[in-house]
Amino acid sequence: MLVDIKRRYGVSIRTILLRAADVGFTTRKQAGQQVGTLNKRYTKTGEPGEVHPPQLLGRLKRLVMGALYQEKLTTSRAAEILHLPLMEVREELSRWLEPVEVVEGAPA
Repeated sequence: MLVDIKRRYGVSIRTILLRAADVGFTTRKQAGQQVGTLNKRYTKTGEPGEVHPPQLLGRLKRLVMGALYQEKLTTSRAAEILHLPLMEVREELSRWLEPVEVVEGAPA
């Protein structure tokens, strides 16, 4: 479960354990014991699972691109919201504007 949270939010397991103690899900002692176990097993900087920057939620991207498509947002504002370069947002918008081929007999 901790590795899943780590991947989803792009934070270390040590951070998750310490924050869990901060909000009362575990005690400081339990968090310390878990961090100690991580240190023994993976060294002080290593952990199971890779840390990647959190992916933008697909829903957010769809909403922003939909608003951009409907001209309710500017491209620069969309790039700012999505934390993407302006050119990348323009390329993504062009993919949204490409016509979709409809195949006879295919479900809609």
